[in-house]
Amino acid sequence: MKRIVLHFLLMTVLLGSLMAIACSAPAPSPAPSLAPSPAPAPKPTAAPAPSPTPAVAPKPSPAPATTPAVGPPPGEKWPAFVSIGAPSVGSSKYLTYMGIANMLKKYYNQGANCEAAGGCAAIVRLMGKGQMEMGHTMSPDLYEAPRGIETYEKDGKIQIRYVWGSWNTYMHLIVKADSSIKTVTDLKGKRFMADAKATSSIKRAGQELLKAYGMTTNDVVYQPIMSQQEGIKGLGDGTTDAIWWSGAIGDPPFTELATTMNVRFIPIGDKEAKAIHDNVSWLVQGKIPAGVYKGQTTDVNGVYVGSFISARADLPDSLIYAVMDFAFGSKYRDEFLKLHAICAEITKESMLETPPPYHAGAIKYFKDKGWWTDAAEKAQQVVLKELGQTR
Repeated sequence: MKRIVLHFLLMTVLLGSLMAIACSAPAPSPAPSLAPSPAPAPKPTAAPAPSPTPAVAPKPSPAPATTPAVGPPPGEKWPAFVSIGAPSVGSSKYLTYMGIANMLKKYYNQGANCEAAGGCAAIVRLMGKGQMEMGHTMSPDLYEAPRGIETYEKDGKIQIRYVWGSWNTYMHLIVKADSSIKTVTDLKGKRFMADAKATSSIKRAGQELLKAYGMTTNDVVYQPIMSQQEGIKGLGDGTTDAIWWSGAIGDPPFTELATTMNVRFIPIGDKEAKAIHDNVSWLVQGKIPAGVYKGQTTDVNGVYVGSFISARADLPDSLIYAVMDFAFGSKYRDEFLKLHAICAEITKESMLETPPPYHAGAIKYFKDKGWWTDAAEKAQQVVLKELGQTR
């Protein structure tokens, strides 16, 4: 009985404890309520288009340093087209004169071009016929043509005038590297391309070369040569043994020849070069420095002749003035110097070295620059009187 009562009391205590624990337990958290669905986003209201900003007019480009002119000055008419003659395509003179033609187009809207005419005499004759306005000439052309003598005896007087230049154009005597021709004397009996009918100065210089060595054209197989390219081709295909032609030191065709073919440049002896000059004053002794051409390891002694651009005496002064300004004017000088390396040789100091007659447009330019001298004016008037001309 006691055991039953004890069990009853234990059960009572246990149930009471369980009830106390149950009562002290925290109430369960209420189940979370579902979040309401988000309200639909309002449709974006288009922002009002901004008022158009008035376009700002672009600033005008600054005027170029050299504003192109259009046409000749008022009241003066230039030729419809200006043709400038050069001896041969690709030569230093051809590249320079083509550049001058392009500058006439660029700055004066003047039709112009450079044409290869084959030689100075051919260029002068074309000027005499009115088929060419300007062109490359040499000292003997400027002396002989206005007087109608020597080379131009059958043509009559051709009134050409000096513009600018004063390049030293060297005579080149060239053979293949394996040729038996080592000196000028060795030309005897050999084929010699030197009969330059279109360029009297080259022909005359070749005759004087033979004469200085006690020979004449009868002592060689005297062959015609009409251009630099013809001579180079003849040397290449073996139809000649030696060529004789003029060109600036380092002239592009000669440079290319020495690069593509093994050649030698034959020198002229000091005594013979002096004899040539004594006989023909416009042939001056000089030398081509070593290293100018491939394989040329020593100086090549020889002779040269002054060369320059001349023009018909009747061309408008303003046209010649413009061409002068290309060479010397501060607006154009840098562009002019880029035409070819030989352009750097054109300086005010070299201008008055060439004997008259000068073109009236060139003289006006010289005077405006303050370069014209009393001595130059006196020499010009003496020559004009001799020629029976006023300009």
